[in-house]
Amino acid sequence: MKKFTLIEADRYISIDGTGIFFTEDKWPFADIEHLWAIQWKDDGTPEGTGEVEYDSPVPNTPATRDMITRYVDHFEKEKAIQEEERKKVEEEQSNQSLAWSTVMQELESQMEEMQSRHEQAIKDIQTEADSQIDEIHRKVSESHEQLFYASDQLRDNVLDSANAFEQENNPTLFSGNVDPSLFDSDGEEDATEESDVEENNTEESDFTNIVDFSNLDLSVLEEEFNLEMLFDDEPEQIVPEIEEANTEE
Repeated sequence: MKKFTLIEADRYISIDGTGIFFTEDKWPFADIEHLWAIQWKDDGTPEGTGEVEYDSPVPNTPATRDMITRYVDHFEKEKAIQEEERKKVEEEQSNQSLAWSTVMQELESQMEEMQSRHEQAIKDIQTEADSQIDEIHRKVSESHEQLFYASDQLRDNVLDSANAFEQENNPTLFSGNVDPSLFDSDGEEDATEESDVEENNTEESDFTNIVDFSNLDLSVLEEEFNLEMLFDDEPEQIVPEIEEANTEE
């Protein structure tokens, strides 16, 4: 200890620059009558040097090391108590700070994890959206391609339908594998009909030749038929005409 100060009215003690204000219940010293302050310092002598000051006209008295010993002991005890309390407070604060730091670290870790999940969710959503957009573009492209070739396909479909309808509704279309014997009887009938047609044509031709009166030979008629019997009603009119024709020949 190099320097000591005591102020009675404030219950204050300072040693080497460190001061403590004591509460009334922790100030066990009986008041010194008219005591104001005690000042002491170590000057290298065993007792040191100092003064006791009063709040009255009483002159100052010398202060020795022995006089201040009880104040110094009380100061050291209180200082140790306060130091212990201070350490406890600091330790508690340190623990609280550590706990708070731990809580903050845990919170930051949770926030980072949440942020990571959020970013991953956004990435998944973006990937899904990109996939859907690609699918839409693919379908649009397919639709454009189908629309571009739709006319050719429609034409082919119409032609196929028309051919199918014609084959179903045309009775004259037959497969090349049809048995010709199925039509033998019809062939004979057709041949007979053709023969009848030819005979009719021959008869018509002969009839044309017969009725050609310019080359008619009436003598033949006279030999075969009795013309008077055929024209019995008007024999005078018909026969002279026939005779006249013969005469001209």
